[in-house]
Order: sequence, then C-alpha cells, then structure tokens
Amino acid sequence: MHTNMRACFGEKGVFMGYTEYVFLFAFLPFSIVLYILVSQFKNAKLNNSVLIILSLLFYSWGSFSTVLLFLLFIFIAYLLGNLIYYVKKSETPEITRVWMLAAAAVPVLFLVYSKYAGYILAITNRFTGLSLSAGNPVVLIGISFITFEAVSYITDIFRGDAEPGTFLDVMVFFSLFPKLVSGPIVLWKDFSPQTGRRDFLPGQVEQGINRIIIGYAKKAVIADSLGAVIAEINLKIAAGGFDSGTIWLKSLLYFFEIYYDFAGYSDIAIGICSIFGFRLKENFNFPYISTSVTEFWRRWHISLGTWFREYVYIPLGGNRKGNVYLNLFIVFMLTGIWHGENMTFILWGIMHGICIVTERIIRNKKWYTGTPVIIRWLITMFIVYLGWILFMSESCQQAAQTILALFGRGVSGSPDFTWQYFLRLKVILLLVIAVAGSLIGAVRFPESWKSILCSDKTLIIRRALFLLLFAVDILFIINSTYSPFIYFQF
Repeated sequence: MHTNMRACFGEKGVFMGYTEYVFLFAFLPFSIVLYILVSQFKNAKLNNSVLIILSLLFYSWGSFSTVLLFLLFIFIAYLLGNLIYYVKKSETPEITRVWMLAAAAVPVLFLVYSKYAGYILAITNRFTGLSLSAGNPVVLIGISFITFEAVSYITDIFRGDAEPGTFLDVMVFFSLFPKLVSGPIVLWKDFSPQTGRRDFLPGQVEQGINRIIIGYAKKAVIADSLGAVIAEINLKIAAGGFDSGTIWLKSLLYFFEIYYDFAGYSDIAIGICSIFGFRLKENFNFPYISTSVTEFWRRWHISLGTWFREYVYIPLGGNRKGNVYLNLFIVFMLTGIWHGENMTFILWGIMHGICIVTERIIRNKKWYTGTPVIIRWLITMFIVYLGWILFMSESCQQAAQTILALFGRGVSGSPDFTWQYFLRLKVILLLVIAVAGSLIGAVRFPESWKSILCSDKTLIIRRALFLLLFAVDILFIINSTYSPFIYFQF
C-alpha cells in the first residue's frame, strides 16, 4: 500500500493482527479469561491495570522497540491535560485558550513529523534546491488514532466536558488494545465515565462475542476473499493486459472489500471492548444505502467524522460563523491528508469536500429534492466508487489510468484474461452476500419479527447460528493466504 510497511507493523515486520492465529487462539482467549477472573474482585484499578499490561503486550508484539516511546507519548498527553486543567483555574479564558492550542499542537506535530516530514521536506527540497532530510522518524503503531485521542483528551478538559483522569485511567484510554491500532477513535469525554468500576455482565459478554463473530465474518469471509480475487486480477493484469470489464470488476470488489474490512475490524474492536465493560459508539451504519455524499459521511467511519466535527469543524465556526463552505472543504481536505501523504488521499478528500459543499448549495433546490431517491443513490454510489479508485491507487497516474480504463481508454488490445474469467461462481456468491449485507440496513423489518427473533424461544437457535458462523470464520481464516487489514496503514 502507500505507506511504509515498517511504519505500519513495527520493526519486526510482523503485527499481531486479528486474524493471526496467535491472537485468535491464544492472546484473545487468554485476555478474556484473565479479565473475567480479575473482574470478580470488583476493583476498577486492578481491572484497568490488567488491561494495560495486556495492551502493552499486544503493542510490543509488533513494535517492542517503540513501547517506551509510546509510554512517553501517553505521559506527555497526561501532563498536558493536567496543565490545561490548572491553567484554566488560574488564568483568563483567552490565555487558557492559547495554552490549550499549544498543548494540542504537541501530539499533532509529533504526528506530522512521524508521517509527513519526509514528504514535506521533499517538496521543500524540490522548490528550494536544498537537501534537507528528516532522518528516519520512529512511527508509533496507530499514531494517527492515538494523536486524535490525545487532542480529544486535552480539548475536552479545556472545554469542561470531562475532568483529567488519573495516570492509570489515561493509560487504559490510550492503550486499550482492541481500539489501539485502527480505532474506532474514542473521545475522552465518552470514555472517562467508563474508567471506574465496570460490572461484569454475562449478557454483555455474549453480545460482545456475537459482535466479534460477525466482525470476523465480514473480515475473513467477505473482505479477505474479495481481496484475494483483487490480488489475482493484479497479477494477471501485470502479466498479460486487461479489458475494461476487468477494471470495473476489480474496482467493484475493492468497493466492498474496504467496507467489510474496516467494518469487520470495528465490529471486532467494539465486541472485545464490550466484554471488558466498555461501550464504544458505532463506527459504521450501512453507508452504502446513502443517497448523498453528506449522508455517506454520517454513516462511514463515524468516529472519524465525529472527531473532525467536534475538534475542527465547530472550532472553525461550523455552520454559524465564517464561511460554512470553506469550513466543510477544509475538514475534508484534512480528512484526506490524515489518511496519508500520498496525493491520491489528498485528492480523495478534496473530491469528497467538493461534493459535500455542492450538496450543501443545492440541497434545497426543487430539482434536487424532486430527483428520485434511486437516482440520487446511484449517483452517490458512483462518486464513492470513483473515490475508492483514488484510495486504492499507488499514484495519481495509476488512478487516472484506472478511471480511463473503465471507459475503454488505454486497455490492452488482446488481454489474456477477461472479466468473465474472474467472475466465477464463488465470486458471484460473495458479491451477492456483500451487496445484501451492505443494503440490509435499508430494509424495515416488522416489529413482530424483531420480537420473535430476540425472544427467549429463539435463543438456542441464535446461539447455534452464531456457533456455525464462527466455525465458518475459522475455516476461512485457516485457509486464507490473504488477510491484511487495509486501515492498519493509517
């Protein structure tokens, strides 16, 4: 992918991903059993200490050499939060705001140095003729996510939305392993009330396990299977050309792979946190039923959108002060930059920003409101589809070539393999499941159905179905040779 894999997976080059055997069959069961045993003492500090130790073990598996730097990052965030808390008590609001901005800039500058220093200096050198170098920055695993959480910690204390936590509380906030690498991004004001005593509830544990099973189905059964076909297509294209239909198919497969990959990861993370007594907010809400790009972003990576709304859009003035269109555009340009230094990410963010600003301008026009929902849905999905082409491309040139190839430009005259070769029965079945799963949120089931499905009478059937689904998950994980988490790179 776009970023250096060493930066993503640590210097070992091996990260304990959720589909790794050591995580699924050893670390996760051990963590759950240990936490259940410790929770019997009903001691919040003990519970949190165990989670911190487990999380540091999880972190050190992929990047042992950066554990001390990770701990230093947490300690600095803890000190900055306390600093703002005490400055707020003794200084004027104006001075406190200056201190807050300076404090929040510390983790942001660390992120910029870690991920973007080389890119910034390369541009500087190109225009100035200098030969500046950033050296070899040490990149913390999950740096993009923990940086945003650090800004949340400092800002929420400044706003009075939450009190500073003890160092133990702050440690578990930043290091909690289910959300550590790829989120969801958690706000301190939402997390801090949960750092105290959390009762161990068997029903909550079962719900968490069920959520994990669903997450693995999305990730291992659907996303990885689609990704394996994409990898096969890429190999065939490199070896013997391609036709337009193959590019349409490849892009469609990625359209669903990235959704099920990240949504599956989020389900697993939310499920594990649920077992540990933490309630994380939903990160996806059937984004592919959206009838506008604006709605898409209310449903896609909700925790990222929430963070940008809370800590960028509203401080810029939101829709009350300044130019609302400029505020929206800035947010989405920053969203693209956050994903990486590659120009394809920046263009992806700019494209979504332009679409959302445009929708804001025309949202009350009669011709727009009168446009059939199905037309608006098709247009939205095509925009998202094109956006994912930017997202999956290594360069702007590759993205342009892919988009042109959709319309027959630049395709091979005599490809060795056409789209019919790749659209096998298994792929068709996977696409049917992927489409159905992504659109089911648009179906309104009768309340009588819901009451029957959730009743005690169907409990045994539900448990049997989840066990069966888990068995399918395991089979796919064991037989899979392709299982990267796309969002680990961020």
